[in-house]
Amino acid sequence: MSSTVRSRAARALAILAAVFWSPVAMAADADRIEAAEAKQVVEKGQAMVIDVRSKDAFDMSHIEGAISVPLGELEARMGELPKDKMIVAYCTCGGEASSLGAVTKLKAAGYTKVAALKGGLSAWQTAGGKVTALPH
Repeated sequence: MSSTVRSRAARALAILAAVFWSPVAMAADADRIEAAEAKQVVEKGQAMVIDVRSKDAFDMSHIEGAISVPLGELEARMGELPKDKMIVAYCTCGGEASSLGAVTKLKAAGYTKVAALKGGLSAWQTAGGKVTALPH
């Protein structure tokens, strides 16, 4: 095998490792919860919802009853979150990237009942969940 081929193969492996073994990619196997199911457990008081978007995004619109815990603040604010209740994290980014990142961080800190809201805020609305929004 020539050095050029080996070099290209090594680069390809490095890219694959970065993509498939990153914290967010590893979280892809983490729990996700459908909006209808999340709505049920929240309404029964069995779960709390955290919005991991920016505070500004939260202020514009958020799931009713959710608390704002931007992803960058999560580790510092974990003490505010119960370990005896399910935590449903949500965002509005594609593939639940930020909420899956939150799930990964929470699981690493010993939280076992955590899930990313599949489809995020829009899925919650589609499932009939209440959303608080600023008046236009």
